[in-house]
Amino acid sequence: MNHGNPYAIPATNPFVSPTDGVPDELFALGLRNPWRWSFDRQTGDLWVADIGQDGWEELNYTAVNSPAPQNYGWPCFEGSHAYNSTCSTNTTYHMPMLDYSGRTYGTGASITGGFVYRGTNYPSLQGWYVYGDYSRGTYWTLKRESTGTFQNVLQTITTSTSPVSFGEGIDGELYVLSFSDGKLYHISADSVVSVQSGSWMNPTTWDCNCLPTMTDMVTISPGHTVSLNQQVQVKLLDIKGKLSITAGGMVSY
Repeated sequence: MNHGNPYAIPATNPFVSPTDGVPDELFALGLRNPWRWSFDRQTGDLWVADIGQDGWEELNYTAVNSPAPQNYGWPCFEGSHAYNSTCSTNTTYHMPMLDYSGRTYGTGASITGGFVYRGTNYPSLQGWYVYGDYSRGTYWTLKRESTGTFQNVLQTITTSTSPVSFGEGIDGELYVLSFSDGKLYHISADSVVSVQSGSWMNPTTWDCNCLPTMTDMVTISPGHTVSLNQQVQVKLLDIKGKLSITAGGMVSY
């Protein structure tokens, strides 16, 4: 909406003063080319993917109650790296949650922001932020903890390349639009996969940072040994590494 009801500028916007010479709608500063941003429908937190000049792609996280305006750094910073040496050192910048190198350092890159999964079809994906890179055709899932730490997992998706945009259904299910073939794909969680050796009952053993449920297909990766000493139920178990079952341990389907 750009006119009429229900268009309105929140009274709490940082530049609502009629004498400051700044458009009242302005809420944040320092974004270069934000390619897809979204709000977590459960928490209200803001996620912004910002395409860099050539050196660094960045992903920004801003908690729902953060003060405005936030200055995300451009053109003084590209990602978390200084870009313009003439910028003031007295400005407070909102540094990205993560960044990764792009064309300047040998590989083209163009980040595409996504959504935090809040659907119900795939419990192992609950709370994970799903995003990708258009140039590389890659996808990641990221889980942020309340402590500010996060787990970022590269996914092995080959069906859809060149992710140009993500979408969220009214039911919280996620979709991705592929520029290479013009198709819209539904995102699903096919399997919970081990990321290290360890106990079945330790969430850090699995890529979802959760415990597999009876609706999950579970894969123990090559080179990993997962130990189990109690009864669990899953939809399917694919053992490419080793499963060590001790007294009381059992897997049912």
